[in-house]
Amino acid sequence: MRFEALCGAFGGVLSMPRSIVLSNFSDRIFHSYGCHAGNLSALLQGARTYTGAPLWNTYLSGCGTDVDPELARLKAVCEAAERYSSCMLLEHEYMVASANELGKDAFNWPTLPSFSEDELALPDQPFHPFDPDEPMRWVEAVSLNTGDKKYVPVVMSHLYPRAWTSERFWAAISTGTAVHHDPATALVTATAEVLERDAIALTWLLRRRLPQIAFDSTDLAHFAPAVRTLLEQEDEYMLFDATTDVGLPTVYLRRHRSCHPHAANLVTCASSFSFADACYKALREVASLSSILDTGQLNVPASAEQCADIEDGAVYMARPERAHAFDFLDGSDRVRFSDLQAGQALPDHSHAGAQLAWLKQRAQALGHEILLLELSSDELRQVGLRGFRALVPSLMPMSTITTARYLGAARLAQFHAFLMDRGDIAPGAAMTINPFPQPFA
Repeated sequence: MRFEALCGAFGGVLSMPRSIVLSNFSDRIFHSYGCHAGNLSALLQGARTYTGAPLWNTYLSGCGTDVDPELARLKAVCEAAERYSSCMLLEHEYMVASANELGKDAFNWPTLPSFSEDELALPDQPFHPFDPDEPMRWVEAVSLNTGDKKYVPVVMSHLYPRAWTSERFWAAISTGTAVHHDPATALVTATAEVLERDAIALTWLLRRRLPQIAFDSTDLAHFAPAVRTLLEQEDEYMLFDATTDVGLPTVYLRRHRSCHPHAANLVTCASSFSFADACYKALREVASLSSILDTGQLNVPASAEQCADIEDGAVYMARPERAHAFDFLDGSDRVRFSDLQAGQALPDHSHAGAQLAWLKQRAQALGHEILLLELSSDELRQVGLRGFRALVPSLMPMSTITTARYLGAARLAQFHAFLMDRGDIAPGAAMTINPFPQPFA
């Protein structure tokens, strides 16, 4: 199916994908496209920001980057369709109740990450702890662990439902959404993104020292020739193994250009069942991020505390004078790419069914529950696509809101203890939190 059919089926809700010029010559091994979903506030009264503002100026769009231009265009359209479907919430699709009224039919809300007391005490803090006695909106999900039906709050399942006061225990974000013609592949992709964002948050908040990935000539043969040239530039592109206790291959990338006036420090991250694919995805995404930040046209927040929108932290931390904040990544041990690949749980190109079974097994072993729900709009179904959301409430969310980073989450302390047990940090070392805003966007 061609992307033109998808855009046409949306009757103009999605724009045709438009080429994005990559500013760096080395990035032009990739093709990049953007696709916009428009102002959904014109279609849905409830599609509003937290403050109640319409979505005219919200960056509700998809971006696709790949060495194959057709694949890049399709990715852009699918991501925009993913955003569109995750916003579509009609009144008959949810129920109103409190968690206590739902009882065992509600998801295991006590596992939710919490904000710290210091965070909650900040002036004008809009967020608060989850209250099981407060009515809120719920939609139906399915537990991958047990197959049971569970209800989850819409503020966790959908992207732009203007949050009720009772629902302000969670900052809505697109994490864990995916679109694909194969439901199993979409579910795997959605869940992998939740694990990726968990790794991003843990790496930055705990300033986790990560082993840097070393590539030899045999390793580089796994990549297209143009991609190899990027991997060989270790002074600019540094890739690290950020795999967590879950075990899904995860790569954290730092792009450092000390002389760039606007975008000296950039980070991306990718999780996949293949380390090669995770490396490639992280490189693609840093090219996209560079195209946005290199121009210097985005406003730089005046302080870390003012970082709230999705790109604020990335813009703030990209400035060359903040390079020292990334020092915890320097001087790390090295790990060979071939060793990482040999240790993968599943071989490259394993099928989605096996991947989903592995995710279920790991979640159960570690005491996490994977919740899955379908977000397929009529327009997606008409062109043979399905959209899904994955939630793993006990994992660490990635928040770009500096004043609301879920610093009271049990996951932070648990992972700190895991690193200590593994010998990555000294026995008895106190847990300290990175004061700088999240640079991932």
